[in-house]
Amino acid sequence: MAAAGKQAAAPTAPKVFSFAPVPLATLPELPTVTRAPNENDLPFRREFFAKVPDTVKEKGQAVTMFVPKAFWETRDVDMSKVDGAYQKGKLRDQFNRWRDETKVITQERKRGEPTYKDGKLVKQGTILQEEVSTNEERGKYVFFAVERTGKEPEKVWTDMGLTAKDAAEGVQVTVYIPK
Repeated sequence: MAAAGKQAAAPTAPKVFSFAPVPLATLPELPTVTRAPNENDLPFRREFFAKVPDTVKEKGQAVTMFVPKAFWETRDVDMSKVDGAYQKGKLRDQFNRWRDETKVITQERKRGEPTYKDGKLVKQGTILQEEVSTNEERGKYVFFAVERTGKEPEKVWTDMGLTAKDAAEGVQVTVYIPK
């Protein structure tokens, strides 16, 4: 019995790893991946938001726009994911881009002058951060979006400049300057 226990405790041979290159079979022809053109700007940014400053000039003034849910079909979007939150999010993104697009870098990020003594570098120049100037005027605007089902009272549609027969599912956007 004692001899059997000694045999079990004997070390096993060390595991050997091979790192020799292994030739691969020819890879199949991979499909060419192409990206759709980066057309993230929705027409609202140019057609609606760009006209907001001329339309809303004073506090308490507002301008509104209605975007029907059917619009998203023209954008080649999976309509099963187009709900109120999706639509409002996309419209808010366009508003934010319009509001923020006037940021101007007034001083680029660069390294300051180094310090030398006896021809040797003593201190690297510090990095100066960029300065950003913004159009403060655009910070005044408030974006508000409401999901519409198309079954609202006629007054809702006439207030938006639409007739009740044009009522549809979608999102009503309002941009205003608070009083």
